[in-house]
Parts: sequence; structure tokens; C-alpha cells
Amino acid sequence: MIIDKFAERFELRFWDIVILIAQEEGPLMKIIKKSKEMKRSRFGTLLILILVWAAVGFTVGLIFGRLISMI
Repeated sequence: MIIDKFAERFELRFWDIVILIAQEEGPLMKIIKKSKEMKRSRFGTLLILILVWAAVGFTVGLIFGRLISMI
């Protein structure tokens, strides 16, 4: 019974946070709007490209690290 109440509260809080973030004036939409504005300039495009490749490199490094630790 206690676990059911905990799970219910957790789910409600989770969706409250997701809805707050995804609102039209929420932080996620602000980030998307700023990235669209930056995309129009050459410097902004370069900055976004660097950030994307940094994220890709980080993810690949984590995967390789996990594979090496398994071996």
C-alpha cells in the first residue's frame, strides 16, 4: 500500500515537471528558440556543430569504455 502511494506521487510529480518543462514558455522551448536563432549565423552554426560532435564523442567514449571494462 505504501509503495502504491509512493509510485502514484512519483508519477504525478514526474508529469508535473515534464509538463512544466515542455510548456510553450518553458525552458525547453526557450532553448529550441535560441538554437534556431543561433543557427541563422555562421558562428552559431559552428557552435551547434561543435556541441553536437562533442556529445557524439562523449557517448562513443562511454560505450567504448563500457566494452573495454567488460573484456
